[in-house]
Amino acid sequence: MYELLGVLDALCATSVLQVLDSNDYKTMESAIEYMDLAIQKNDFSTYYEYQNVFHNTYIDKCTNHELVRMIKNLKKIFIRQSYENIDDEHLLSNLQKTNDEHKEILKLMQSNKVSELEAYVKTVHWDPKNAYYDSFE
Repeated sequence: MYELLGVLDALCATSVLQVLDSNDYKTMESAIEYMDLAIQKNDFSTYYEYQNVFHNTYIDKCTNHELVRMIKNLKKIFIRQSYENIDDEHLLSNLQKTNDEHKEILKLMQSNKVSELEAYVKTVHWDPKNAYYDSFE
């Protein structure tokens, strides 16, 4: 399921590049900054909240409503809704790595690099090695 979410998220991200505007990019930049602060404070609920802001900024711009529905439903079913109960010494470094990936995703979006964005979201951001932190699988 994790890999499927990567494919769907990549499709969504690339499909909205022409409709994202400067306000969307500012929202995503702010979300990244808040996630960095949350990591520094070990504030997992704030991290999770702004991770959703980041992704939903472009997901909500998608006009393929069936795609959006699938992404949101799969996330509800298979993706953790919090990082609070994960007792793992690597959680903070993984969240920082994930937020660095958000920075790269934003950079690729702003540069309108469609194929690079698609590959990055599918193979890096949704790498199945990270499923332990995100999914119930």
